[in-house]
Amino acid sequence: MEEAEEEGIIISQDLINQFNSLLEQAIAQFEQGNFMESRKLAKQAEKLLDEEEGEIEEELEEEENEIEVEIEEGKTKVEVEIGGAELEFELDTTDLDAIVNEISARTGLSSEEINAIIEVEIEEEEEEIELEAEVEDGKTKVKVEIGDEKQRFILHTVSEEDVIKEIKARTGLSEEEVRAKLEFEVEEEEIRDRR
Repeated sequence: MEEAEEEGIIISQDLINQFNSLLEQAIAQFEQGNFMESRKLAKQAEKLLDEEEGEIEEELEEEENEIEVEIEEGKTKVEVEIGGAELEFELDTTDLDAIVNEISARTGLSSEEINAIIEVEIEEEEEEIELEAEVEDGKTKVKVEIGDEKQRFILHTVSEEDVIKEIKARTGLSEEEVRAKLEFEVEEEEIRDRR
């Protein structure tokens, strides 16, 4: 069986023969002046190809190729689906060139083919935030930790609002973030002295 191939799509010889037959009949009807019949046959030929194209598109969608890369905390998780085959692996790198090279080595795909279908998702690491304020002897000792950055300072106020404003000013955090993370402790003596 002969087949015609265009843009990677294979069309059977039987389909080509059916199309040519309908087209020849349409031309013959046109030459005889039967324009309605000619148009009807030409439409049938077109419909025949449209149906085949729809079936081919469905087959291609079923064999969808995907490469998903998820980068989180210095590690990379790779999921590859090519022609129905699946491959999953992890890498200890976040370098995209190294990731593409590894995918290429494991799948045989070129870097151009990989770059055409790769989807990269980078999970942002949320910095850990610790805020502590301890009121004692009319002063407030403040401890701030944002990620690896640490600050300690003493404020000459016991007002929680003033402490929040100062932490906000020194760190760039929003008031909502400061309020959500701040542990504000008042020593028992301070509570009695306020009464």
